[in-house]
Amino acid sequence: GSGEYLTGIALYSTIWVVILFDNYLERKGIGSYRKRIAISTNRIFSQKEIEGLLRNGLERQVRISAEIDKKNRRCCFVYMLEGRKEEIKRSLDSLLEKDWCESIKVE
Repeated sequence: GSGEYLTGIALYSTIWVVILFDNYLERKGIGSYRKRIAISTNRIFSQKEIEGLLRNGLERQVRISAEIDKKNRRCCFVYMLEGRKEEIKRSLDSLLEKDWCESIKVE
């Protein structure tokens, strides 16, 4: 703001180059993605098996919360997954194949 127009234009341009390059890499499937997922089960279930299925090929997984409803015999686990787009999709597909997996919500 104090007459440094050239510096301001250079910084503004650099920011846009980074944003556009990041979008290009994302379209090409290069890099790491983060997805928040909520897994609902139709019975009370151990989270260790879910984490074992999610761990396959992912860079990182973090359990955010777990809700167990004994009365209705349901569970809901929320995770933050980080990894390649294909690996996250593969992990979610392996969960959907299980008979105890009722639904998966991806944000």
